[in-house]
Amino acid sequence: MSRHFWVLLHRWAGLVMAAFLIIVAVTGSLLAFYPELERLINPQLYPKQALKNKLDMASLAELAEQLFPHARVNTVLMEANQEATLVIMGLRSDSSDQLNKLGFDQLIFDPYTGEELGRRQFGAISQGVINVMPFIYMLHYNLALGSFGMWVLGICALIWTIDCFVGFYLTLPQRRKTTPPLSNRNTSKNWGQRWLPAWKIRWKTSGYKLNFDLHHASGLWLWAVLCIFAWSSACI
Repeated sequence: MSRHFWVLLHRWAGLVMAAFLIIVAVTGSLLAFYPELERLINPQLYPKQALKNKLDMASLAELAEQLFPHARVNTVLMEANQEATLVIMGLRSDSSDQLNKLGFDQLIFDPYTGEELGRRQFGAISQGVINVMPFIYMLHYNLALGSFGMWVLGICALIWTIDCFVGFYLTLPQRRKTTPPLSNRNTSKNWGQRWLPAWKIRWKTSGYKLNFDLHHASGLWLWAVLCIFAWSSACI
């Protein structure tokens, strides 16, 4: 296959992936500060004051099931979200209709007093600001589209992985079509010397060349990191 084919493949793969990668990058940056942003957006979900002793997990689970006897507790996260305690509700095999009427799968308790601070269906942005950060998490994880979104991002990650190798190949110097004259063989550059400019940025040049060099050189310097991101995303 000609080099022109790989250039076109690299270009179109980048264009196809761009929207998905921007979404994942922006949401991932926000998720790095999940607890801080959650506290800023929903201060009502956090205890008003820290007392000496916390309720244990069993007590919180029992409290949740007393409030909703037709549901069951799957998980209690005592340290989640900086002191807010999440109780994740699940489905009892004999009460599917009643659970569907709940409209939530998380209860948030004050771990010191057992007071209910809030409830939500994780990721359902229709419930308002209480679900802003969970919705961002779902966007990052599966585009908020469930299993279909996971497949889309998985395929995108595989394309990204392959495209990393295509991009690396395109940085390599092209083969010489003809042998240099005898008079120039001593002064001609070897393969490594011809590849070296690909690692550099020409700052004093036209806007087009500068943009090309920024893409070209930064891709080379960060190639290993980008490839790890791409492949690990496909595996997850």
